[in-house]
Amino acid sequence: MHSEHWFSDLTRSLTNGFFADEVILALASVERHKRVTVEEQTTLKKAAEHLDFALAGHDWLDNPRFSQKASTYASFFGQAVKALPSVTTSGAFVRNLAGLKETAAEIASGKLPDEKKVTALRAFFFNASQAELDRTEQLLNHETEPSALSLFDVTEDGLQDEVESVENTTGLLAKRPGWTATNR
Repeated sequence: MHSEHWFSDLTRSLTNGFFADEVILALASVERHKRVTVEEQTTLKKAAEHLDFALAGHDWLDNPRFSQKASTYASFFGQAVKALPSVTTSGAFVRNLAGLKETAAEIASGKLPDEKKVTALRAFFFNASQAELDRTEQLLNHETEPSALSLFDVTEDGLQDEVESVENTTGLLAKRPGWTATNR
C-alpha cells in the first residue's frame, strides 16, 4: 500500500524530471545552432526562476518562516542540493547556484554565454534529471526512505499537514550556524 503522499510525490518527481530534460534539450539546441529561439528563452527563464527559488531556499535557513512560499523555496533548494553533489560548503553552493542562474538568465535574454558556462548549466540540469529519475524509480519500487527534514504548512489556524520534503540536506544544514538536521 502506498503512503498518502505517494501519488503527489510521484507526480512532483516526474514533473521535475521532465522539466530538467526540457532545459537540457533547450541548452543542447542553443549549443548546436548558436542561437536562442523564443521557446528556448522561455524555458531558460523558468530555469533561472527555479535557480532563484533554490537560492531563496538556502536563504530561508537563516530566517525560517513556515509558509507555502517557504515550502516551494525549500523544495527547489532540495533539488539543487541533489544536482550539486560535489559542493560541500554553503558559500560554494551559493556561488555555484548564482553563476548558473546568471547563465540561464543570460540565455533567457537571447545572449549566448561562454560555452563552459552553458556546459555547467547543462550538467546541473542533467544531475537534477538523474536525481529525479532515481527518486521516481524509488517511488515506483516502494524503496523510499524518510526525509531528513520535513516542512509543514502554517496557516492562521496553526500547523497543517506535511506539505513538502527536502531530502539530502543534512550536510548543508549541519554547516549552518545554529542548525542541525535529524531524521524523524
